[in-house]
Amino acid sequence: MQRFSSSGRAYGGKATLRAVAVILSATLSAWWLPAIASAQQADALENAFAALRTYDWGTPMAQLVPIDAAILATYGRTELRQDLENRLLEVLASDVPLAARNYVCRQLAVIGSPRSVPALERLLDDPQLAHLARGALEVIPGPEATAALCAATSRLAAERRLGVIHSLGRRGDTAAVATVTALLDDSDPQLVAASLIALARLPGSESAQAVLDYLRRASPDTLLDAKHAALQAAQRLLAANKLREAAAAFTLLEQDDAQHLRCAALQGLVQAEPERAVARWTAALSKPDDAWQRLAAESIRAEASDDQLAAVCVMIPNVPTLGRVRFFEALRQRPSIALRSAALGALQDADLDVQRAAVDVLGVSGESPDVAPLARLAASAGAGTALREAAERTLVQLQAPGVDDALVQLLADADPAVCTAAIRAVVARETLEAAPQLLRLARSDDPSVRLEALTALPALADASMAKALIDLLTETPAGRERELLERAVARSCGQITPPDDQAAPLLAALARADLARQIALLPALGRVGGTQALASIEQAMDDPDAAVREAALRGLCNWPDDQVADRLLELARTGQSESQRTRALRGYARVIARRGPQQPQQVADGLRQALELATRLEDRRLILSRLTAARCIESLNLALSLVADPQLAADALDATVSLAEGMKQSHPAEARAALQQARARTDNPELQLYIDKLLWNMQLREQEQAASAPARE
Repeated sequence: MQRFSSSGRAYGGKATLRAVAVILSATLSAWWLPAIASAQQADALENAFAALRTYDWGTPMAQLVPIDAAILATYGRTELRQDLENRLLEVLASDVPLAARNYVCRQLAVIGSPRSVPALERLLDDPQLAHLARGALEVIPGPEATAALCAATSRLAAERRLGVIHSLGRRGDTAAVATVTALLDDSDPQLVAASLIALARLPGSESAQAVLDYLRRASPDTLLDAKHAALQAAQRLLAANKLREAAAAFTLLEQDDAQHLRCAALQGLVQAEPERAVARWTAALSKPDDAWQRLAAESIRAEASDDQLAAVCVMIPNVPTLGRVRFFEALRQRPSIALRSAALGALQDADLDVQRAAVDVLGVSGESPDVAPLARLAASAGAGTALREAAERTLVQLQAPGVDDALVQLLADADPAVCTAAIRAVVARETLEAAPQLLRLARSDDPSVRLEALTALPALADASMAKALIDLLTETPAGRERELLERAVARSCGQITPPDDQAAPLLAALARADLARQIALLPALGRVGGTQALASIEQAMDDPDAAVREAALRGLCNWPDDQVADRLLELARTGQSESQRTRALRGYARVIARRGPQQPQQVADGLRQALELATRLEDRRLILSRLTAARCIESLNLALSLVADPQLAADALDATVSLAEGMKQSHPAEARAALQQARARTDNPELQLYIDKLLWNMQLREQEQAASAPARE
């Protein structure tokens, strides 16, 4: 059963017991109503009322259930409900325990009528029952309850008067307006504040006007309460469609120092006087106050119709710089033709911040014709880093039809900077249609364009480009550009179906290649992989020319899977030169780690062997970093064993923590022990804190599992 707090609110939500009765009566009436007529149920009700007269704290409430059921079941049946109300009033008037009177007051809040008002009114003076009596009077319908509460405001002690005033506000009866308005002249600021809140809740113009009149004469102690009440009253008038009165109320708060009041007033005025909204927004954007400008921009975003937004866009060029920035920033996620036009105009603005904000707007509102100016902006040396990055970001975000086509066309731009900006955009957008143009640009005379195109081709090349890319690869000198072409060839061949034919274009080129072309083709062949490719590379490993053998080794080190792991380990042991053994060792560490998820113990053993072979510190660090791919006890022990090495300690600790974190569920005991050892061996406070968090989370998980174990059993 719900109870009322000292303020009259029902615990557990806004629904009153009267509303609960409506919901439950349909369920209980089928059982109880026929039973009232039976002697057995009549006796149960009599026994319940008899028990009520002696009911006290600690007495089982089950004795009173027949009363609860009767009250619920008689909803809408006036005669039966009047009888129950009369019987409850008799109990309330008699000498019964406080708990019984408490129960009666709560039931009268459900079924009380004007007949209950006098009895409840008398209890408003009772320190133990006043809050329950007031709660019942708050919900009992009719003018009698309102009159009783109004009368109480002049005779009760101050602390109880506050509750009564709040109850009058929640009742929403305009008959209380005069009484509550008179209380605004009281000397107690708390009582005045409560009266303002109540008036703001009461419907109609009279209560709102009373609040607004008081606002003009409020003392410093009650000024803030008066402002909040005026705002609530204005919002109530707006909801009632009393637009002129609402506008007058909001105007009193429009220039307030408090930002939240200004914001609410501006939003209210926009709704109350939509014909003046554009002028108000423009004026606010033009104020030399960043808070005002942000407020206006947010109001436009939330409230402006398409027509209003278009009108604001026309006025934007006349708004000060910061106001323009705030406007575009707030509207960047709203698609609009008018916004696009305003943003394009702002790209010519003298202020770079305005241009940047306008560029962000085009990310949603932009069209394909906007690609060219955005690319030029992204390529402009004088635009500044932030503006260039914004233009590049917008080129990627544009979703309008034809954007990809416009970018592809832009790849023919004579300006190298514009061309490179377009290349970056097509890569980020994964515009596959741009691949043929990129292949053309990969032969550009401009080094920046050529390098950008070569950087893009590994992401966009398709199967049809394999031969052309291979030809270009064999013509390109060793270095960064050839390496990018190797990746592009691997991407292109990787698109060929069936997979067994993916190495065919490279093998065909290799068969007719001279020495220089073989050296260019073998590393790319290794990136593609496959049985036939491996046979060709193994053959090249025995070539009498050292450069061919070196290229073949690069091909093995580029291999896409672990097929060549054992061969690379062999070469790491038996290579003819230190550089050859080093290259093979690093390649082995890369490919053996690919077995990690399926064969972690084998990977751990292989990397241990690699560490034994490594002579250079950078190689040992690389191998140690690969160890985290093999989540097993062997890897964890190996990482821990290397913590004692001063040169590898930091890397070994990182590997230990990473492995332990990955194994905290599969091997919790070992992971915890490793973390504790790592914690003891590091003096890095950030790593210590991270380990502490891991250990704490593991402990919590174990506790949760232990707590749930009995339930599962």
